[in-house]
Amino acid sequence: MLESGIRVGFSFPNGMRAERMDEELMAVMAAAGVHTVTVAVESASERMQKVIRKHLRLDSVTDFLRLAKRYGMRTQAFFIIGFPEETLTEIHQTIRFARRLRDLDYAFFSFATPYPGTELERRASALGIPVALTMDALDFYVPHVETTEFSFRKLKWLRLKASLSFYATPRRLWNLAREISGPQFRTLYLASLGRMMKLLIWSRHGSQKRRRYHGSSTSHRKSGLRITS
Repeated sequence: MLESGIRVGFSFPNGMRAERMDEELMAVMAAAGVHTVTVAVESASERMQKVIRKHLRLDSVTDFLRLAKRYGMRTQAFFIIGFPEETLTEIHQTIRFARRLRDLDYAFFSFATPYPGTELERRASALGIPVALTMDALDFYVPHVETTEFSFRKLKWLRLKASLSFYATPRRLWNLAREISGPQFRTLYLASLGRMMKLLIWSRHGSQKRRRYHGSSTSHRKSGLRITS
């Protein structure tokens, strides 16, 4: 891009490996027109980083975001809650970590979803949890794993708490205010907030509504964990 002289702006909306970035690469990206970068943190628990085999150094996230802001980039991050092996303490740890990232502009929280054929599905099966979810039910904004640590309803409230906690700062509220007139605001923020509220309301209506997202109302419980299909 630099050699061609073409001036365009582009972003990296998919999660990047924070520890692979250094100042030299960030400077080249900025010069080439990159305006947005995203890091996939998933969990702020070192134990969970090992469990999910991501092995991300959490200190590298802070360095990555600081470099990105130095070069005037918008920063985003992905977080996941509700892993089968995860504890409530670790979920709260992730929520606090996200909030404390001073150079992070936007955070997106979703639920661990055991897609067929994935490592997460194999881990769930290894824990004695039958996984019988259909592809059309695998929505990562709907919780699929329920354990003795957390229920579906608890996870939904935790996701709402994570989002509200993260954005409840003057700078981030100002960021959102500036986005209101932009074309992505409705898709990225209003739709997501509306979805969270609908899911919280939906959880009060019992199994009839649950079948809409999880297929049948059959549930399985083993080893203190449950996953519905």
